[in-house]
Amino acid sequence: MSESEISENQEDGSQKLSLEELAQQALPSNPELIIQSQKLEIERLRNQLLQIIEAARVDQQTSLYNKNAYLEMLYPILMHAFRTGKPLGVIAMDLQGLKKINDEEGHEAGDEYIAIFGQAIKEVMAERKRETDLGFRVGGDEVILLLPDTDIEGVQKAAEDYSKILTEKKVKTGIGVGLVNSTGIDSMMESFRAIDRALYRSKKIGYETGENNVQVAKRDNISRERAA
Repeated sequence: MSESEISENQEDGSQKLSLEELAQQALPSNPELIIQSQKLEIERLRNQLLQIIEAARVDQQTSLYNKNAYLEMLYPILMHAFRTGKPLGVIAMDLQGLKKINDEEGHEAGDEYIAIFGQAIKEVMAERKRETDLGFRVGGDEVILLLPDTDIEGVQKAAEDYSKILTEKKVKTGIGVGLVNSTGIDSMMESFRAIDRALYRSKKIGYETGENNVQVAKRDNISRERAA
């Protein structure tokens, strides 16, 4: 069949268009519109990539940031405290009773318990309306909250708010709070150790009383507590 024998029209009588002609109709004829379209596509791909990166840093069960995000963000947050001279408030939480729920009711119930834990934390964070506050799930039952530019009264008040809503939701949690001193690496590490000890005290009191409680780090008590 020769080219002259091939119909150039559709069955309805309209002219057939080549792939090139169809492509030309799909693309903007104005060069400025082409550039604008390219910019929009680049922005769309950029936003898509940022969403993928953000999703990789979020714990799916609690919707808090995960351990990798904590390790990534902690250093710049500490450097901010060092540069500004403003304290960094830290709230350390340890979810209690998770193993018992997993053993007695199954892992599905345990997952729901973790989800309630995360939801409660997110609710308080939303109510506080401090975009600089960040929450991280750094272990199976461990959560760390970082509160930049917060004094000890502020971090303690925040911890009490978290403790209250967790109690309302029947979630048992040990809570230790304190400030991280940013005058040097040794001082920072000492501050974190003190907060760890406060968390330990809170868990111990919780086991004895069955109630959530907030314990404040006391750095001058570290040596005495270790010796006890």
